[in-house]
Amino acid sequence: AIRTTPSGLSEGIMWDFEKDKLADFVLDNYGISPDLVAETVPTFSIQGELTHEAAAELGLKAGTPVSYRAGDQLNNALSLSALGPGEIAVTAGTSGVIYGVTDKKNYDPKSRVNVFVHVNHTEKKPRYGVLLCLNGTGILNSWLKHNFTGDGIDYPQMNELAAQAPVGSDGLVILPYGNGA
Repeated sequence: AIRTTPSGLSEGIMWDFEKDKLADFVLDNYGISPDLVAETVPTFSIQGELTHEAAAELGLKAGTPVSYRAGDQLNNALSLSALGPGEIAVTAGTSGVIYGVTDKKNYDPKSRVNVFVHVNHTEKKPRYGVLLCLNGTGILNSWLKHNFTGDGIDYPQMNELAAQAPVGSDGLVILPYGNGA
């Protein structure tokens, strides 16, 4: 069986946050039949079982249940134990991400942040992830290292130096464009 989750639907912009269900109005707008959407199951539930082909590839037993899946930032927040209102997961890699958890149905009318159904969301204990993503933070960090630090300094040393700078850095602003242009 093919299944999906509320968090997966929210990542695909197909979740109705007000009614806590599939966003039929989005599907209707694009002429997509709701019959094409897989059965919706909780994020922590049986999603399916490993096929013989997948099991052989992974060295696991065919039929092994897959009982959890979610998108990258939701997984990151889970791995950092950001599960309750007010908890935040912050990462800097290719992009820089600030992902905060709330129990409030809310959105940004200017679309500066994305809101997802978080992995531990239930109707009685709602949990939403608010994601702010800055493209290019990883390449910007690399660019700074290679253009301003000279040879011999590594990223942990850069972090130590950065931690010594006062908040606000006397008004210094860096506005990365795209992915490091």
